[in-house]
Amino acid sequence: MVSMLATSAVLASEPAQGDSRGSELLSHPEVIAWLRKDLGDTDISSLKIHDLRISGDICSCSDKTPHYPYAVLKISSKTSSFLARIEGHEMGFRIRPIAIQKEKKYYLNDADDKYFGEYESTCDFIDARFGPTLAPFFPDCKASRQDDKTN
Repeated sequence: MVSMLATSAVLASEPAQGDSRGSELLSHPEVIAWLRKDLGDTDISSLKIHDLRISGDICSCSDKTPHYPYAVLKISSKTSSFLARIEGHEMGFRIRPIAIQKEKKYYLNDADDKYFGEYESTCDFIDARFGPTLAPFFPDCKASRQDDKTN
């Protein structure tokens, strides 16, 4: 069995396209837990940083289809994506897991038993999951775009 420390060492050995922050992201316990479930210990031991893609989605009220404002970090393997938000604190940052995405299906972290549903985009998922919480802070976000269509 590959330990979390060994997994971190493998991932940290190669910076993501010249950026050491990529390997720092991949060394977080939540990311390692997802990788272990997604790939298994054998595949993790042969994993290289370029086998994963680190990207982000930024949802906005000004999108063609308006979405509540939200930034999502996405770390993707060949089979699934780990979605999280980054929270800053005085010592740096931490990753707060949001969901695991498998094609258009979204699950709670790494638990396949908590299924959120199917969504066309990450921003559609964010609206469904966090929309009720975000709506009071952005009351005109979706309404303003609807008004533009009727005028």
